Amino acid sequence: MTTIKEIAAFIPAETPVINNTEDMKAATESLSLLNKGLDKVKEWEKKEIGPLKDIIKTKEAEVKPYKVKLTAMVAAIRTAMSSYQTKKTAEANAEKEKLAARIGEGKGKLKLETAVTKIEAVATPDSKVSTDEGMVSFRTSHVVRVVDKTLIPLEFLTVDESAIKAAIKAGKTVPGAVLDEVQVPVNYR
Repeated sequence: MTTIKEIAAFIPAETPVINNTEDMKAATESLSLLNKGLDKVKEWEKKEIGPLKDIIKTKEAEVKPYKVKLTAMVAAIRTAMSSYQTKKTAEANAEKEKLAARIGEGKGKLKLETAVTKIEAVATPDSKVSTDEGMVSFRTSHVVRVVDKTLIPLEFLTVDESAIKAAIKAGKTVPGAVLDEVQVPVNYR
């Protein structure tokens, strides 16, 4: 069996530059040697790591149902906590804005000092919740909510090249896209 150090001998010092047929032959030789090195790595992995992968696969299969349920419940609780905290924070902020809008002179208006006192007295949800089992703190995060996809500029829309390729190969026309042919080296060793 080849050792890792022996496999390292297959790695050249630099990537070849191809400008002519002689360079192409040299690159073919390098590619074949590198792929033989990769074959040796795969052979080594199969012998040395393969049995461990089988054990890991078995153990992961045993724990997967519990992991799926726990992950789903964690997500559900996080969502519920976030919804509650976001709602209560919005309500508190609305109340504070309502009080701030009443600052001024005259009937129904509040003096600045009175408004500040009332604003400070508005109940806001705790930013940290602690128990014997752990602690949760909340931080403000910004989440994009698309309200009208047709108004989003093109620069923010992603292109699914795999889906486009499949559609074109299936004979569909996809405006703005074509399939180019590229020569990809296939190495035989």
